Amino acid sequence: GYEVSLPSRTGAPIRYDGGDYRRTLDLALEVADSSGFAQRRTETEKRGLRRGLGLASYVEDTGTGPSEGARVAIDRDGTVRVDVGVSSQGQGHVTVFTQLASDALGVEPERVVVVSGDTGNFPTGKSTVASRTAVTAGPAVHTAATEVATAVKRAAAEMLEAAEADLRLSDGRVEVVGMSGMGVSIKDVAVHLHQQDRGNELTAHEDVPFSSAAFAFGSNVAEVIVDPETGLVEVVDYSVAHDCGTVLNPMIVAGQIAGGVVHGLGNALLERVATSEDGQPQVTSFIDYRIMGASEVPSIRQAHTETPSPTNLLGARGAGEGGTLPAMAAVAAAVEDALSPWGVVVDRYPLQPEVVRRLMRDAAVSRDSVE
Repeated sequence: GYEVSLPSRTGAPIRYDGGDYRRTLDLALEVADSSGFAQRRTETEKRGLRRGLGLASYVEDTGTGPSEGARVAIDRDGTVRVDVGVSSQGQGHVTVFTQLASDALGVEPERVVVVSGDTGNFPTGKSTVASRTAVTAGPAVHTAATEVATAVKRAAAEMLEAAEADLRLSDGRVEVVGMSGMGVSIKDVAVHLHQQDRGNELTAHEDVPFSSAAFAFGSNVAEVIVDPETGLVEVVDYSVAHDCGTVLNPMIVAGQIAGGVVHGLGNALLERVATSEDGQPQVTSFIDYRIMGASEVPSIRQAHTETPSPTNLLGARGAGEGGTLPAMAAVAAAVEDALSPWGVVVDRYPLQPEVVRRLMRDAAVSRDSVE
């Protein structure tokens, strides 16, 4: 890691936690086939349209404090219960927490139940914002589940009269390494301990202290076609190179990035908030406030590098906003590139057709005044 020259809002120095930024930039350009852009531009101009390429890079602080906690327990019937304070709005928390507990305990994901926001079992949850949950709550789930796994091995060692170091957890069982068939199910371990009123040994509560933010980073490339007669902007291709540290679930990360890109493209092209001179909103429904539909979403190509962050046990960096942050800038740069013969400078958005035509007229006026 290294300190950057700009201090944070608290006045403390910002320290990036490492990453190959040049690699993601080069990868984004490769995924976008930037070397073939000149030919694509020539073909587009034959149709009286303009094609542009725009690039935007970003570094984002994710996993900001304070800390988050988790409680992991194995019930009498062998069900693994994970309690967390953070709530989900569709980011896939249950899937990731299930995966972390399942991996640590060697049980099938179907045996794991994740409950969030139940203050009777877990009283505090800080917030589900700022791409922070995997970085803060994820290590807490992992650590608590690992503690419970250690307790399972300890109890199984008693039952099997084996050394704890010789045991492994797999497929819902505790097996003695090198001795096929010698083992016991985790459910039987749970029953054994609960019958002895020792069920509390299969419960762990962890609140992993916050150390510092984990910085996600990447580069996005937007390719657009602009009709200079109407001002219509179409994003025809979009490429992402992104690094969110250790990728805990590739499918969820891909979905987060794609959804973020669509959000950002909506900001760039469609989503206009307008008010009257006296401050009254003039956009009051989705008829006026357009969001991007599935048929308008371009091809979104993704590539990921993995640079584990040293700030947390999982090496994770946030992924929730990586698609959104650079999208507006990438589209604006692409439109400027497409309309470079007019000298257009994009200084407002969303880039609806009338806005683009106005930018072209402003550029013409500015050019005439200079001449």
